[in-house]
Amino acid sequence: MEENKGSAPPEQSTHRDAHVHHEAHSHHSGHGSMMDSGKNTPMPWMMVSILLAVLLVASLYMNYSLVKSVVSGGAAAPAPSAPNAPSAPNAPTIADIKLTATDHIKGSKDAEILIVEYSDFQCPFCGRALPSVEQVMKTYGDKVALVYRHFPLSFHPNARPAALASECAGEQGKFWEFHDAMFANQEGLSDAFYTQTATKLGLNVDKFTTCYTSQKYASKIDADEAQGQVDGVQGTPAFFINGQLVSGAQPFSAFKAVIDAELA
Repeated sequence: MEENKGSAPPEQSTHRDAHVHHEAHSHHSGHGSMMDSGKNTPMPWMMVSILLAVLLVASLYMNYSLVKSVVSGGAAAPAPSAPNAPSAPNAPTIADIKLTATDHIKGSKDAEILIVEYSDFQCPFCGRALPSVEQVMKTYGDKVALVYRHFPLSFHPNARPAALASECAGEQGKFWEFHDAMFANQEGLSDAFYTQTATKLGLNVDKFTTCYTSQKYASKIDADEAQGQVDGVQGTPAFFINGQLVSGAQPFSAFKAVIDAELA
């Protein structure tokens, strides 16, 4: 609270009272009484004391009013809200979602429910969300289609290389198989693992290696990430169910609630 510059400090007021009393006392001893003997008129020092008392009371009242106002205003102010989970300020609606020729889609393009997932192969929360997503696909079947889009986070050094490798596997028709292998071995993502996985999946390894080392699909990954930023993605995983955001590693029930409402 700002200091009230209009009132004198207590020690100055005390000194002033003492000084006024001293002057009155001196006049009394040198020139006789300061009161007319036949009237009840108060002496000047008493009037000064009364005036100072009135000023002191007025000052205290003003300070009390100011404090009360500040306290009341503080009590009325709304408490800051707790931070919310990542949201999508520009969240798209189902009409805004445009599938592209490069999108990886699991399920029918004509499904009633379209889930667009922005994910990162090294993100542990994306790995935790995978069982929920698999349960959704198993439970709803042809009613649901899943689209995977890349959103590699800068602090995950293996996320972008894994995304590039998955696109090279997708070039040979094995994106989803490579996708599953990456999430099953998030702690072991490396160039050697990508080549090993390509071999296990029966890919043309030379073609795969050339694709990967040349970063052939770098622009595709950049485009996915840019679209995610437009959609308001702030972290991974981020799922848009018919345009409605479900953020983070959510249980199956969270997906079910949104999907059932959409189907209804």
